[in-house]
Amino acid sequence: RQLHTHGAYCSISHPFILNEEPTSGAWQKHQPRAFLWVGFRDTHAFIRVRLQTNEVVTPGETRADDHRDRWLDERQHAFESAISMLGLPIEVTVEKGRVALRTTHDQAALLCSWPDAFGPCQFEYNINDPLDLLVRAGRLAATSPHAAQVRAYLTGFDRSALTGFRTMAPGRAAYRCSVHCQVDELPELLKLIAPDGRLYATLCEFQTASLLPDAPEADNAWVILGMIGGMIGQQGNIRLELRLNRAPLPEARMAGWLEELVGLPVVYAPLPAFP
Repeated sequence: RQLHTHGAYCSISHPFILNEEPTSGAWQKHQPRAFLWVGFRDTHAFIRVRLQTNEVVTPGETRADDHRDRWLDERQHAFESAISMLGLPIEVTVEKGRVALRTTHDQAALLCSWPDAFGPCQFEYNINDPLDLLVRAGRLAATSPHAAQVRAYLTGFDRSALTGFRTMAPGRAAYRCSVHCQVDELPELLKLIAPDGRLYATLCEFQTASLLPDAPEADNAWVILGMIGGMIGQQGNIRLELRLNRAPLPEARMAGWLEELVGLPVVYAPLPAFP
């Protein structure tokens, strides 16, 4: 509160467990371990709930349509379970083959994001009373059966404020930044954010049709080639990442094509809760 200014905010994250299984049986399309954030801004507070899926099926793709009923049942049940524990006035329905969320509280703002072919994977609920959300978040976090790593994210604070936070938690603060750059600029950027920085660099973006002229989905599929640098004090914790908005080829051919494209072995990795 002493350091709060317009545009600066703090958020705290914690895992939680979807204890009740969906009506269709054990979780198959979603991880039972999900994540929440409770955040504090200058004028309001928010709570964010994000589900973790075992694969990413983007809007417009039809490759998982034969499992749509299973996806929808799990997605609806997961949101309803979390919302019930939080005690929030949010309704979850299925409309036109997608899960939809609405709030019945006219003084609250509900935002949904990270969409896939079956609806949003995340919602954020905003109100004016931060203590109310903190109590609700604690109820959901208590479902985690083991001691969890709690992360605090600081956004928009000035240098003096960040120095103060670092003094409170020595050795546990990390700086994270996203950049668009060329490969030969990476060494200088890594030096700038050392020793506690984590770099998310976008190196290039291209349409797959130029490489796969005969693939049916290639015109709609784009690839972002990026680099993720870990804590700079740890040598070798840097990796390439290929981010696709959809698969241009059938699943069985995707891994081989990507490995041929970059000349390195690749593994499938859905978007992580903590990038």
